[in-house]
Amino acid sequence: MKHFLDTGPLVALLNRRDPHHAWATDTLRCLRWPLFTCEPVLTEATHLLGDAAPVLELVEAGDLVVEFSASDHASEILRLLRQFSDRDMGLADACLVRMTEVWRDSLVLTIDRQDFQVYRRRGREPVPFLAPP
Repeated sequence: MKHFLDTGPLVALLNRRDPHHAWATDTLRCLRWPLFTCEPVLTEATHLLGDAAPVLELVEAGDLVVEFSASDHASEILRLLRQFSDRDMGLADACLVRMTEVWRDSLVLTIDRQDFQVYRRRGREPVPFLAPP
């Protein structure tokens, strides 16, 4: 199974003052690494952290793998953005949902429970995700 990392848990892992830090560290410690993500998540995380170095150090170490190209999936990502326009779906979430369509045996790690409860892959299938209670 592939585990896809959303922005929230990535930021929480790297920022000890984040309210979800304990959840992120406890949850991520139990998973098989490396974790996978997309470039929009990296961009959001570095913006929120105010520092790209810790994120890129995870990539450099091979702990965080980016093997998804939005340009290769532009039509499908646009489909998702249009489908969930009422939720103001961002590019990072659209890429993560698309990644679960490509790699069916996968799980998204997110703190965004409300949106991921609504998102669907392939039209009607719930996106498997794990979020804090």
